Amino acid sequence: MISKNKIKLIRSLETKKGREKVGLFVAEGPKVVNDLLHEGFVADEILEDIEDIKKVSFLQHPQPVLGIFRMPEEDCKVTNDYLSLFNKYIDNQLVLALDG
Repeated sequence: MISKNKIKLIRSLETKKGREKVGLFVAEGPKVVNDLLHEGFVADEILEDIEDIKKVSFLQHPQPVLGIFRMPEEDCKVTNDYLSLFNKYIDNQLVLALDG
């Protein structure tokens, strides 16, 4: 059974402010959770009890798996630095960026 404090924490992750405050985000569904784990994201907790998931899910029809993951701080910093530099030199131009 999930605690009231854990429910409150997970529900707070619905907003950007809540996610940034604690450095966590929610992923719902077995495929999404599995993909994130394979990509190296660190799971803080994984819920599989459907009754617990129903209490915290952001979806109308909850998935059978819900994961709470840590945000990748270093990757975000590198990406944001790159985008800032990119925006500084490319002004008002249409750009297509592909990731291979």
